[in-house]
Amino acid sequence: MEHISRCQEVRWPALRHRLAYDGAAYLSLAKDFRNLEWFEDADNCYYNYRRMCQAEKRLVCRERMRPTINWSKLLDEIAWISCGYGTRPRHTVFLRCLPIVLLALTAGIFRYFATVESILGCCFLPTSWQPWAEP
Repeated sequence: MEHISRCQEVRWPALRHRLAYDGAAYLSLAKDFRNLEWFEDADNCYYNYRRMCQAEKRLVCRERMRPTINWSKLLDEIAWISCGYGTRPRHTVFLRCLPIVLLALTAGIFRYFATVESILGCCFLPTSWQPWAEP
C-alpha cells in the first residue's frame, strides 16, 4: 500500500524531462495536477505543453508557392511573450516596467547630452553664435 501512495506523489519536476510530447497526455496531467490542487505543477505542465505545441508550428507556411503567415503561431508567440500563456504573470509585470525603464534611460541620456552641450557649447562656440553675448 505504501508503494501506491508514493506513486501518487509524483510532481511535475520529476516528470518534466521523462515524458514524450503527447498533447492529450499533457492536458490530462495538467488537469490532474489542478484536481490535486498542485497549481504550480499544473501551470508548469500547461506552460511546457504550449511551448512544445508551439515548437511544432511554423510561422510562415507555403501554400501554392505563396508564403502565408500562420496566425496561430503568431498569436501563440504574443501570448507567450505577454503573459506566459496565463501561467507566468511576471512576464506581464516585466513588459509593463520595460517601457518605463527605457523611457527613463532615454530621457536621462538626452538630458546628459543637453547638459554637456550647454557646458561645452559655451566654451567652444564663437560669440556671434551665442545669443546672450553682447555685440
